[in-house]
Amino acid sequence: DVHVVTGVVKSYLRSIEPLCTFEKYDTFMKAVAAPEWRQKMIAVQDAIHALPRSSFITLKFICDHLKRVSEREVENRMSVRNLSIVFAPNLLR
Repeated sequence: DVHVVTGVVKSYLRSIEPLCTFEKYDTFMKAVAAPEWRQKMIAVQDAIHALPRSSFITLKFICDHLKRVSEREVENRMSVRNLSIVFAPNLLR
């Protein structure tokens, strides 16, 4: 059941240190607040690449998986927006 798998992933993310670490929270908030799209993407990319290696690898794996989920939006009704609503609070705390 896909809902069970999603619940397990969310539970796992809640049980570990945030992948986007507490120390980097302000950096991420400033990055997404950048006024221009290009500037925002560069700042977010820089913030992600500044994460500890283990957080970076785990975040990349999760993002790759969520991308695959979003590609099946017609079947699962999980758009990028819906996925961000469900998973963002568990990635950045």
